Amino acid sequence: MSTKDDLIAATKELLWAVGYESMSPRRVLQESGAGQGSLYHHFTGKEDLARRALEEVEAELRQRAEEVLLGEGTPLERIDRFLSLKRAATRGCRIGRLVPESEVIESSLHAPIKRYFRHLGNMLEGVLLQAKERGELAAEVNTPQIAAVIMASIQGGYILARAAQDDSAMTTTLDGAKALLAQLRRAGSATG
Repeated sequence: MSTKDDLIAATKELLWAVGYESMSPRRVLQESGAGQGSLYHHFTGKEDLARRALEEVEAELRQRAEEVLLGEGTPLERIDRFLSLKRAATRGCRIGRLVPESEVIESSLHAPIKRYFRHLGNMLEGVLLQAKERGELAAEVNTPQIAAVIMASIQGGYILARAAQDDSAMTTTLDGAKALLAQLRRAGSATG
């Protein structure tokens, strides 16, 4: 890996571990093993480096979601698999945990976060629409609302797991989302 790649990799890890506001350029240099002037040689500053790192995280998370949500199986099976993905719950969402930081929302760092959640919501809504078309869900199911509930369940699961320092809080939360989908499936099966 190049020095630039080392800096981005260290930044991705630090954003996840400590967030943007607590991440210092000095710590990035320490974690990456890069020389003193290398950060400003490759990037205009901390925000530029963090934006590039977040763009990579966004791409990684999108790919992971697409592999499951656009993969094999019925629409509701794919959503169930997405909810069942292994997550480092007590570490928090690699993107969602940055949202409470005002410096993130008020900067160029907001764009990859917004893009990720918009893309994920659109994918979930599309899969839910497929489920309606196949008769797995009742026609009256509001797919944008259910997509939002699924995303909120995942993000809420991260928060509850971090608060309790217990991964089982994420499991309980996502089991609740799965139970909701099972109820909607039954409603769809009864009317379909």
